[in-house]
Amino acid sequence: MALDVGIGDGSSLTPVQGEPSLWMEDEAPYWFLHPLFEKLAAETGQYIDLYGEASFAGEQHIALKKMLTEARRLTEAQPHSWEVCVGYSVVPTAWSATWRRAALSYRGREELRQPLDKGTLLNLIIAWERVVARAEELGLPVVCLGD
Repeated sequence: MALDVGIGDGSSLTPVQGEPSLWMEDEAPYWFLHPLFEKLAAETGQYIDLYGEASFAGEQHIALKKMLTEARRLTEAQPHSWEVCVGYSVVPTAWSATWRRAALSYRGREELRQPLDKGTLLNLIIAWERVVARAEELGLPVVCLGD
């Protein structure tokens, strides 16, 4: 799962080559920022998704910059490194079978966690801010494309 962020040409959601861009390959940065992505979606109608696409143009750049400012603030408040929940695993405890069906009983779910480094995330945010600034300069959208 990865997210490609860059400048669109206005007709495609594929980032333009030769312009600022970033590649968010690890899941931890995405899931740390996910609550901010949800707020951004409520404001703009564009949801940044690991499997989807989003485009931010014109006035939506303001909302995107506001989200990045908040992301920077939250990141700077974190320790040098911390763990982020990136999903859940259902943990089976036992199988029981009858002649009609088999059933699996579950102990519960466990968080899947990955480490996140403050410097790495700040560098991603800085790169994203550069993308937005250049997109505004060119009058083009910022595009986010999940794989």
